[in-house]
Amino acid sequence: MGRLLNFDFFFESYTTGIGMNEKRILFSGIGSEHYPLEFIHLIFPKFDRNELIKEGFATWKGELGVKTFEESASIFAHESGKNDTIIFNDILNKKWGWQYAAFYT
Repeated sequence: MGRLLNFDFFFESYTTGIGMNEKRILFSGIGSEHYPLEFIHLIFPKFDRNELIKEGFATWKGELGVKTFEESASIFAHESGKNDTIIFNDILNKKWGWQYAAFYT
C-alpha cells in the first residue's frame, strides 16, 4: 500500500487497501480491483463513528470470505474466555482484541 501511495517507508495499519470516501478513490494492494471491504467504505457516507463500527460493518458486509460469522464468533468466544478482565472501553480503545479477526464480528 505504501508504494501505491508513493511512500518509500510506510508505517501504518493500511496494509492491503484503502477506501477514500471523500475523493471517491479505492486503492487495492492485493493485486486485484475486486476488494469488497474497501468498496463498502466508498458507498457509505462518512460519519464520525468509532473504528469498531466502521471497520466491523465493512468487514461483515465486504470481507473476502476468509471466515464465516460463526467461525469468527467462535474464535472470539474462545479468546475472550481466557481473559476475565475485558472491558468494553479496552476494546474500543484497541487495548484488547484487535489481533483477532473475530473482533470485528
